[in-house]
Amino acid sequence: MKYQQKSKVSSYALPIVKACAHDALGYCSTLRISSDTQIDISTLQNCLSTMVPGGSLTITISGSIVCQPNGTVRDGVVRGSLQGVTEYDARCSFEENGILCTVVAI
Repeated sequence: MKYQQKSKVSSYALPIVKACAHDALGYCSTLRISSDTQIDISTLQNCLSTMVPGGSLTITISGSIVCQPNGTVRDGVVRGSLQGVTEYDARCSFEENGILCTVVAI
């Protein structure tokens, strides 16, 4: 049962959570800011909760998503929870050198 849940999260939730994180990077690179600025990514298309073949996918954004003058993003986490999956979530965190995305046990 755990394998099936992990497989669903890998197939349906993780790609959208990754797309949300990449959208945040793209949005940040267009801002042309001069100092660290907290941004709200909750309205970006891939950061909205949606329906996927595995069920309802809830996207949660936590922490302060900070856009830096060099166009990178630091801090914050994007998490995707798939309806009916109780063992795993998809998670992307903004790290110093990029984005780290994985399926995590909850």
